[in-house]
Amino acid sequence: AIIDEAFADEDDVREQALLPTMATKKDAQIVVVSTAGTERSLYLKRKVDQGRAASEADLGEGMAFYEWSASPDDDAFDREVWRTVMPALGLTVEESAVEHAMSTMTLNEFRRSYLNVWSTVSEQMIPAKVWAQSCSAKVAPAGALTFAVDVALDRSSGSIAVCDQQGNIELIENREGVSWIQQRVTELFRRWKGTVIVDGYGPASSFVDPLKQIGVPIITYKTGDVVAACALFYDAILDKAIKVKSDDRLDKAVAAATRRAVGQQWLFQRNTPDADISALYAVTLAWHYATTKSKAATKPRAAIY
Repeated sequence: AIIDEAFADEDDVREQALLPTMATKKDAQIVVVSTAGTERSLYLKRKVDQGRAASEADLGEGMAFYEWSASPDDDAFDREVWRTVMPALGLTVEESAVEHAMSTMTLNEFRRSYLNVWSTVSEQMIPAKVWAQSCSAKVAPAGALTFAVDVALDRSSGSIAVCDQQGNIELIENREGVSWIQQRVTELFRRWKGTVIVDGYGPASSFVDPLKQIGVPIITYKTGDVVAACALFYDAILDKAIKVKSDDRLDKAVAAATRRAVGQQWLFQRNTPDADISALYAVTLAWHYATTKSKAATKPRAAIY
């Protein structure tokens, strides 16, 4: 009997179902195969611990344990490391396939599934290396501008971002609380005009009517618009087609991003523990409208906040 992808098992149910059925067979074997797992992979962790202990003590008659794992300190991008932990590399697995996986998967997931390095469940959805390639201190939105506002689910903080029609993005504000948002949005609109985007079903929707009442026109996104914005923004990051002004606050939001399923699609997860991703939502909505929906054309000017 073979238990494949054992890292997905959180208990011993599969083995408990198999072993009794094998008891009457002479020289029966059960084979457990898997890449490394996470803290939820309780069954596999026990098997690995047993195998390592038996190997170190030269015990375990009737047991065979084989492991190819990189060290957590090894460079995940080093091809020599790949060759030491992937016996199939160059045989049944082409190096180009591993390179593709490295460029599209999160670093933690790549290390877990290809290098057999145990990881945590919470991991960076957007690869840090790819995101860093999208950021530059020289990015400066100009011309026709789109602003977007977002608020943390618990209203502990809020963010305002801006993007121009060329796709240059900047996080303008990310502050604690939300009482400052209405005044700051009003200031930005009166100075730069442009368009203001808000998720009509998100936490920032409470500002739509108050801002409209004081003369700030607001475009509200429906859930379908936000779903499309998240997917296209994510794709553009992986395609290295995003230009973002470097900002530590935004880096933290990107590092904390995970997915929440919406039917067959997804949104960035808002209730990630101890993480404020309002900055990520703000830049996503601003970028999406500016690059896919904005028709405005104004005289180019540098945006200074």
